[in-house]
Amino acid sequence: MWERQGGRWPRDPRLGHRAGVAYEPIESATVRDLYTDTNGFVSLKSSTASAPILQGEKALVLILGGSAAMGYGASSNENTIAGQLHTLLSSKVPGNYMVINGACAAYCSWQELIKFSMELYRYKPEYVFSISSYNDFVHSSMGSKVTGEWILNHDRSIDDLASLLIDSADSLNSMRNLGFYFYHRLKQFEVVRKSIKILFNSLTRKKYNEKELLWGYESANFTVREFAADNYVSNMNQLYSLVSGYGGKFNVVIQPQPIIDYSIMHRDHMNAAQSDLHRLDRNHPNREIARRKFYDRLYNIIEPIHYFSRVNIDESLFIDHIHLNDGGNKEIANILHDRILSDNRRSKSNANN
Repeated sequence: MWERQGGRWPRDPRLGHRAGVAYEPIESATVRDLYTDTNGFVSLKSSTASAPILQGEKALVLILGGSAAMGYGASSNENTIAGQLHTLLSSKVPGNYMVINGACAAYCSWQELIKFSMELYRYKPEYVFSISSYNDFVHSSMGSKVTGEWILNHDRSIDDLASLLIDSADSLNSMRNLGFYFYHRLKQFEVVRKSIKILFNSLTRKKYNEKELLWGYESANFTVREFAADNYVSNMNQLYSLVSGYGGKFNVVIQPQPIIDYSIMHRDHMNAAQSDLHRLDRNHPNREIARRKFYDRLYNIIEPIHYFSRVNIDESLFIDHIHLNDGGNKEIANILHDRILSDNRRSKSNANN
């Protein structure tokens, strides 16, 4: 079950799920997918042919976070935050930087911490940026599927995984095990793997529409959980300690969100972000109150040493309530780019003095 699968979101025993290895999107899907490379990262280009060089003379810049950090909403891999940042750095400092898109849709801060400490720490990236926070807020409003009681966001992933394992164990029998044996033997042949992939995609993939994009909030109650912000900051502090421990630089970017003034908003002229927020707040009237309290708490306790930006971006640069379009991804890429160049200039100045 835990092999290096080529599916979109393979299950993972530690992370709950992860981006598939060398995933190639189905072009007919209306919600654009992003290619992944042979390391399981979202590629910098719309191709799975090349994987990032994780060792060598290039300085690594790592981006962590959920779907917004990953680039959901970008028109192509090149237009994600990581893709545009890599282009910017290459034009300024040719050949010196490699950007790694280590973000994954639906990840909260705990999953970022686990992925970094278990898999990415050994590469010792020079810069690590966590573009996050909103998933921690949303996850704090979702409880256990079994009891309905609220649980910490990282336990939600474990809850999902436990359900999957129990369901799988109950359904397996000796004939199915025999089928799995022959299935995995046949998968050794490339032509069989490709045929299975084509068949699987044709049966399981479908186009998404507005009604289906509920963002998983249909069961959320958006109750204020003050210690959810504390939990987020605790995970960021642990990431900071890990990165600074080997001499790297860690920064938290509190991911931008459109701020809508409903008192002056005209329904006939709503853009995508306004429309999405209007729908969410109509169905969940407590969402905005809970969101504000979560972020008020977060801003009061996060350590300034690794938190540098409350990014304000015009709502026209969002495709919905939280995800950025190409222009929005470029805005974030520019902020990270300027941060790196400013840090380099400061380092050179200190060295000369």
